Amino acid sequence: MPESNHLPLGWLKGDGPEALLVLSSRLRIARNLEGYAFPHRASEVARKEIRGKVAEAGKQERSLKPMELIELEKLSLLDRQVLVEDYLVSPHHIQDPSGRGLLEQPDGTVSIMINEEDHLRLQCFLSGLDLEKGWSILNAVDDAFESHLPYAFHEQWGYLVACPTNLGTGLRASTLLHLPALTFLQAMPSLIHSLNQLGIVVRGFYGEGTVSQGHFYQVSNALSLGPTEEDIVSRVSSVTRQVITQELQARDRLVKEQRPLIEDRTWRAFAILKSAHIINSFEAMEHLSLTRLGVQLGILPPVPVGLLNEVILMTRPANLQKHFGVEPDPGKRDIARANYLRNALAI
Repeated sequence: MPESNHLPLGWLKGDGPEALLVLSSRLRIARNLEGYAFPHRASEVARKEIRGKVAEAGKQERSLKPMELIELEKLSLLDRQVLVEDYLVSPHHIQDPSGRGLLEQPDGTVSIMINEEDHLRLQCFLSGLDLEKGWSILNAVDDAFESHLPYAFHEQWGYLVACPTNLGTGLRASTLLHLPALTFLQAMPSLIHSLNQLGIVVRGFYGEGTVSQGHFYQVSNALSLGPTEEDIVSRVSSVTRQVITQELQARDRLVKEQRPLIEDRTWRAFAILKSAHIINSFEAMEHLSLTRLGVQLGILPPVPVGLLNEVILMTRPANLQKHFGVEPDPGKRDIARANYLRNALAI
């Protein structure tokens, strides 16, 4: 089976604004081509035809960095799962890979899911809180592809898409935040409720249908019909900054009121990561979250945020199997994960 050409992802570097609390900014827009049924109703022949047209448009557009086409049905299940863990495709996208694909730049900053829920899901990923820059990049990419492809558009409803919540602009702007203090203080349920009232949704580590892992939460707009793209980006960015402020205040409170407990928990987590010989995925994420908190509070020795980001991704099951040749056995993965963590954090 051909292998995925997975390369280091730019958003993992941890060099963007507010990167200590915001792992990444993601912008995604949904588009469909005129004259074709949505992917869930389209035949395999039609999906392959659409995939070919999108790939050809990418080749013809000279204003864009080169993008490589990955045909999902030619990848092993493991390689497809790695793409999910790397945020390049969704779990739904790989369930039936026939006629589906991914068009991506080498560092993953810009990618396009082909024939996921819509014919095109154009994406931009950046480190930290950088939604405005991300929208500038993605808007240019969208314009470039629209100059080659006939998008389905309605004067009243905007860009026509498979899911009604994506009508209008088709834009979803999201940030992935690390919120351990708000979680410890049991403030997340109230915060999530308040954000929902503002038209903002809070999801888990991998977005819709997932739960929080390692105190990471994805914040995004609920609807894309009505406000402009710039309004959506501005709103999600503003809300993210407000959440950052609340998290920092919660951290200050924890340090003032429970410093011995926080010191104990973060040092224990760091020690386990540096010495464990068997560790499962859930435990690793929890300890990495506490380690990240301890580093940022100045309790633990400094660890580069880019390294912490990379470690979070590389300890996921598919990445472990792919990059270290681990057999698809949970017990052996747990041993390999512990070996990797001891080496990565031997600083």
